[in-house]
This record gives sequence, C-alpha cells and structure tokens, in this order.
Amino acid sequence: MKISFVLILFLLSCSPHTKRITVIDNANKFEIVFFNKEDSLVQTDTSKYFITAFKEVLKGGRKKETFCDSSGIIRFFSDDSLIYKTYFTTEITSGLEGCEFVWEGDEARRLTYTVGMYINETFYKLKY
Repeated sequence: MKISFVLILFLLSCSPHTKRITVIDNANKFEIVFFNKEDSLVQTDTSKYFITAFKEVLKGGRKKETFCDSSGIIRFFSDDSLIYKTYFTTEITSGLEGCEFVWEGDEARRLTYTVGMYINETFYKLKY
C-alpha cells in the first residue's frame, strides 16, 4: 500500500504540469508581446505578482479546442535565459467574445481574472 502511494506521488511530481509551475517559479522577468497590425507592442516587467498569478493559470483545467487565434506571446526569463513561453488571447486584444486563453501546444487553458486584466491593462497602456 505504501509503495503504491509513493509511486503515485512520484509520478505526479514528474508530470509536465508540475514541471511548468516549477519552471515559472524560477522566472524573474517576463515579456508580453502583443501582435499588433502595424507592429508588435512589447512590455517587459519583473512583477512577481504577475508571475505568481500566472502559475494559477497553469494549474487550471484544460480545454482542448478553441476557435480563438492568439493575439500575443508571453515569455518568461530567468535572468536573460528564456525558460517558458506561451501564446495568449483575451477578448480585448482579439476582439472576440469568450477568448480568454493561453496555449501550450494544442492545449488551451482559460485565463484567470487577474491575469486577463493585467494583460488587457498592459495592452491599453501600450496602445493608447
């Protein structure tokens, strides 16, 4: 009984889900790039608040299919080394209702309110 419990814990600790969160823990900088028609808009920040909030997105449930196109990319860095990247979309940045996702491969995860608002506020700040 104990051996099977330990084996299950080991397998869970090695899951890609856990690895993504661990990688994000090492981030000390991130960059949000908005795909804009004229040119890309870029915001670089060191906010631990956003990095912590983004980990909650990675813990969220997965949705396999979505009709939304990405409207940008978020890159996480440890010092100057890229450690994780994901594409995103929000209703404000895409203009499509219900589009509040990040993608990793073909898996989409719904954004939390906090992360979605941060992205939208950053977009408005850069665009206007």
